[in-house]
Amino acid sequence: MAHPREKFAPMLEEMSKRPGLYTGQPSFLALACYLEGIEFAARSDDSSKFSPSLSTFGLWLMRRYLIQGSYWNWSRIVLHVAGSERDVFILLPQLYREFEERYDQMDSRKVLEELRAELQAKYGRDWNSPETRVTDDLRIG
Repeated sequence: MAHPREKFAPMLEEMSKRPGLYTGQPSFLALACYLEGIEFAARSDDSSKFSPSLSTFGLWLMRRYLIQGSYWNWSRIVLHVAGSERDVFILLPQLYREFEERYDQMDSRKVLEELRAELQAKYGRDWNSPETRVTDDLRIG
């Protein structure tokens, strides 16, 4: 039987093709909330079954795009990078697959330390928020 984590990326790809089938509406916000719910349920059952987490995915995204701040979570970063809600459904599965390939057993604390060091070196502070945000017009948590 496949490990639940091994099922997540293919499931994410299918959900991104037809989000309305799973959430009742073709909305990235609805899909992001649905994915968070799936992760919560999997972690409630047994935390070892669902790794890496969406929060770890978020840390990887922060490091990859050098974005960090209280305003930014994984869903907001993916939408920002995609540039539109239509394109986010194409980009999300690609980014998640890349994340899985590179950080199968990543240490969240180390990634956060590396992110802060890179931000400090580039911007002189340990956070960065892009000046122009695609997400300002959308309600993304």
